[in-house]
Amino acid sequence: MEIKLQTSRTIDLGLVLPSSTETLDIPMIEDIRLRICDVRYALFLAVKESDRVVLTNLVLTTGERFFDRFPL
Repeated sequence: MEIKLQTSRTIDLGLVLPSSTETLDIPMIEDIRLRICDVRYALFLAVKESDRVVLTNLVLTTGERFFDRFPL
């Protein structure tokens, strides 16, 4: 699972898109090779209020469905 806290409209995706079908560089689990698109994402949306960060929403999605929820 990848967890992100977003206080802006732009999501930093890093070097690889969540929808990528490349395999993860981790050992196989029960003979299954996990792909990047299999990762689960928890995105906490928030606003800054003075010296505090207030959570406003939580979105759970897979890498495969990431761009169904967030535009590229």
